Amino acid sequence: MTILIAALAACGVFLILWTIFEALLMPLPKDDTYLLVYLRGDAGRVEQHMRACDWLRERRGVRGRVLFVDDGLDAEARHAAERFVAQEPALYLCGSGEEYTILESWKRGAGDP
Repeated sequence: MTILIAALAACGVFLILWTIFEALLMPLPKDDTYLLVYLRGDAGRVEQHMRACDWLRERRGVRGRVLFVDDGLDAEARHAAERFVAQEPALYLCGSGEEYTILESWKRGAGDP
């Protein structure tokens, strides 16, 4: 029993040190970073992917904009994606084929699509 507790404590210390190491040494992207995400599937999957990308942006230091591309969403998933994007100004949703035009306008500093 003592060996098990010691092993679990060692694993806990290792995980804490790993988290600190990652936080200190992980390079953070600049403000002009763009995350391009192609969405397909049903509403549940789409919302899960969008929440994960928003979590990366908010809590993991990805400070740029996120562009979601409709790549075969059904009507319910498209509606869920539009609702999610409307809540945050750094998230955008576009149709397939529009993404490169929007990215180019962002690179030139033209602002919102």
